[in-house]
Amino acid sequence: VVMVKVKNTTTTCFVISAGITISVNPLPTPTLNSTATNNEICAGDNVTFTGTDGNEYEFFVNGTPVQAQSATATFSTTTLVNNDVVTVKVTNTATGCSATSTGVTITVNALPIPTLGSDDSDNRVCSGNTVTFNATGANEYIFLINGVIAQAQSATATYAHTATTDGEVISVIGVNTTTGCQGTSTTTFTLDVDDCYDYSGALVYDNAVETPMGNVNITLTGANDIQIITTDVTDGTFTLTDLFNQETYTATYTTTKTHGGINSTDALIIFLLSLGSSSYYNNNVALKETASDVNASAPITATDALQVQLRFVTTISTFAAGDWAFGTNTLSVNGADATAQKIYALAMGDVNGSYTPDIAENAKVTLQNNGSLTVNNWDRVMIPIRMEQREVLGAISMVMNISPTMTVHNVVLADNSAVQYHVDGNELRIAWYSSNPLDLATGDVLFYIDATVNDAAQFVANPMTLSNESELADDIAAAIDNAVVSMPTMNTLSTNLITINGEEIGIRNFPNPFRATTMIEYTLPTAAEVSIITYNSLGQPINQIVNANHAAGVHQVIWDASDLPSGMYFYTITINDGEAIYTATKSVLLSK
Repeated sequence: VVMVKVKNTTTTCFVISAGITISVNPLPTPTLNSTATNNEICAGDNVTFTGTDGNEYEFFVNGTPVQAQSATATFSTTTLVNNDVVTVKVTNTATGCSATSTGVTITVNALPIPTLGSDDSDNRVCSGNTVTFNATGANEYIFLINGVIAQAQSATATYAHTATTDGEVISVIGVNTTTGCQGTSTTTFTLDVDDCYDYSGALVYDNAVETPMGNVNITLTGANDIQIITTDVTDGTFTLTDLFNQETYTATYTTTKTHGGINSTDALIIFLLSLGSSSYYNNNVALKETASDVNASAPITATDALQVQLRFVTTISTFAAGDWAFGTNTLSVNGADATAQKIYALAMGDVNGSYTPDIAENAKVTLQNNGSLTVNNWDRVMIPIRMEQREVLGAISMVMNISPTMTVHNVVLADNSAVQYHVDGNELRIAWYSSNPLDLATGDVLFYIDATVNDAAQFVANPMTLSNESELADDIAAAIDNAVVSMPTMNTLSTNLITINGEEIGIRNFPNPFRATTMIEYTLPTAAEVSIITYNSLGQPINQIVNANHAAGVHQVIWDASDLPSGMYFYTITINDGEAIYTATKSVLLSK
C-alpha cells in the first residue's frame, strides 16, 4: 500500500492520504533451446530455436531482430555464421511483462570444398573404357552417378568407372569426419560415351623393300585428345587405340634418323617434273610430290632440284621443308578396326626412294685404274675420270676420297661445262644433272679434276677411291647398276725434284691433260739460264720453247701443241745458275 503525507509548513498541519495498493506481476523466466547438438552445426544447416514461458516471442541474432513478436515460439534459420548469438524476448500479454533469455552461441563449421578431376578431362570416353575420377578437399568421399551413390563414404579419394552409358553425370561429396560436415563438388563430369576402334599397321620407307621405320614418334591429334606412340624399333609396327568412330585425326611424325639417299638422280627427276613431266611417280604420288618440294614453296621448281644437288655435295645441310616427308597426314576409322595399314615415309629429296635407312649402301660405281699420269710436287694437273663402258648419262653423283696433299681448284665435264662440287677435308663430292644427256663411249672423259699436287709422294701413296654413295643415272633418271669408271695410275719421279742451293724449284704445267695449249710455270730461287725442250712419247725432241736468261722469280710459258696428235708428251727443263746445271723432266697428256 502506498500513501502520501501532505504538510503545510506555515501552520505545521498535515494530513495522510488514503493508501493505494499496488499489484506487482512476476516477469517471465524464458528459456531458449536449439535443435543443434551442442549448439554446433555445419554451414547452411537448418537449425530451430524454441522459446518458453510466454505467449508471445521476438527472436534476435546478435541483438538484431530477426523474427517479430508473435505467438510463434520457434525460429528456424540456415544463415547463421560461426559464433552468432541467438536470444528470445518472451512477453506475457496478460500482464504485459517481458524478459530476454540468455543467449545461445552457435558454432558453425565450414563445409568441405571438394574438387573432382578425371583422367579423361574432355569427358569423351570409348564405350567399355575405364575412367578414373579423383577428389581432393576432404578426408572422406562419396561418389555418385546421376545423384545415386556409386561408391560409399570412405577415405578412398578415387573412383574407377567403366563407361557404358552416354550422359552419365559423375559427382562427389566430400566429408570432414571431424565435424561431420559434407560439401558437394561444384564440378561434375557428364560422360560422352562413343564407339571406338583401333588403327594399326607399319611405318615403312618408300623404297623397293619397304624398309621398316622403327623408333618414329607418331602424334595423333583429334578434336579433344592427343595420342603419342612410337613405332616398333624392329619392324616399324604401331597400334593407335581408342579412335572415335568417324572422327578425323591429324598425324604428325618426329624421328632422329639420319637423312640420306639424295643425289643428282633425284635432282634430275625433280627438274624434269618442274618442266611438266608426270611419268616419274607411279605410286604414292602425293608423298613423292611432298618430298620433291624441298624448299616448301610449292609448286615444284628447278630451285628444288638445285637444292637437292647442293645438299648432296654438302654446300647446304638443311632444307626449308625439313628432313622427312610422311604419306599419311590424316586418318580415321569407320565402324571397325583398321588393320594392316601402311604409312610410307621418304627423306626429303629422295624422290626415287633409293635410301635404305640405318643400312649401309651397296656400291653402284666401281673405280678402276687405266693408264698412268706422272706428277711431281706443285704440279697442277687435270685428272681424267673416264667411262669404261658406253652410257647415256643424265645425272652424275660421285663421292671421292682424295689425298690430303692435293688442292682441288675445279671440276669440269669433258667439254669444260661446270658441275657442282664441294671439298670437305679428304672428301670430294661432285654432282651434275641435265635434261640434255651425255652420250659417252668407252674411254670418253666423264669429268676432269683440276688439282695441284702439293706432295707427289704422298699423293701417289694415297690414291683416290670412290664411296658407295656414288651413282650414275641414265637420261630417264634410272640408276645404272655396276657402272665402271677409271682414272690413271699416279706415278712420281724423284729425279724430277730439283733444288738450287737447297731450295726446291717449283715446276708445273696447267692444265694437264690439255686440249691444245698448256702453261708451264717454274720458280727460280736465283737468276739462271733456262731451256725447255718438248718431246714425244718416243723421246724425240719436238721443239725448244724456252732458251733465255731469267731473273729470280716465277716465270710462265705457253706450249701450243694444237698441231700435234693426242698422246703422252714430255718436257725437260734445264737450269744453269753459273755454278751447276739442274734438270727435270715432266709428262703431259694431250687429249683432243
